[in-house]
Amino acid sequence: MQPTLKWITLLVIAVLALANVAARPQATTLRGMVFSDANKNGKLDAGETGLVDVRVQVSTPDQSFVHEYRTGSDGTYGPVLSEGTFTVRIFPPEGWSVTTKDSYTVFVQHGTAVVGLDFGIVQGTAPSKPSTGSSGAPGTLPVTGGEQADDVSADLWSALGLWLVVGGAAFLGLTALAPRVRRK
Repeated sequence: MQPTLKWITLLVIAVLALANVAARPQATTLRGMVFSDANKNGKLDAGETGLVDVRVQVSTPDQSFVHEYRTGSDGTYGPVLSEGTFTVRIFPPEGWSVTTKDSYTVFVQHGTAVVGLDFGIVQGTAPSKPSTGSSGAPGTLPVTGGEQADDVSADLWSALGLWLVVGGAAFLGLTALAPRVRRK
C-alpha cells in the first residue's frame, strides 16, 4: 500500500470515528434515590443509606407511558427517557411510609438530566408531609446510578466507534508489516 493511500485510509477512519461520537444520542434522564430516613425529617442526612429494590413509577400525564423501575444497590434509579413531562412516584414496601414528597412532576429536555428526585421512607408511620412536588430545572448527571432503562442505540454507537478505531489500527498495522512486492 502506498504511503499516501495509508494516510487517506487513516483519515477516513478518524473522520468516521469522530462522526460516531458526534452522532451519539444524548441521554435524557431522571435521577433520584430512595433512602431510609432514620430521623424522619424528610432529608437525606449523613449515615442514612439508599434502599435496594424499591418500586418507583415513571409516567406521562396522559398515562401513555407508564413504567416501573426498581432502585439499584445504592438506592438510586435513573431511567433514560425521551423529552417530555413525567410524574415520578414511589411505592414503598408494605409497612413503610414516605417522609418526603410521594411524587414529583418534572419536565425533561432532550439531552439533560433532572436530578434530586429523592424519596425518604421509614418503617411504620411517618409524620405528615407534602404529597407532591414539582421540579423542572435540569441538573448534572451523577456518576453512579441504579437501574436504568436500556438505551440500546447508545450501546450500538459505542460498539461501532470501538470497532472503527480497532479495525483501522489493525488495518494500518497489517499493511505496514506486509511484505513489499517489487515489480520489475
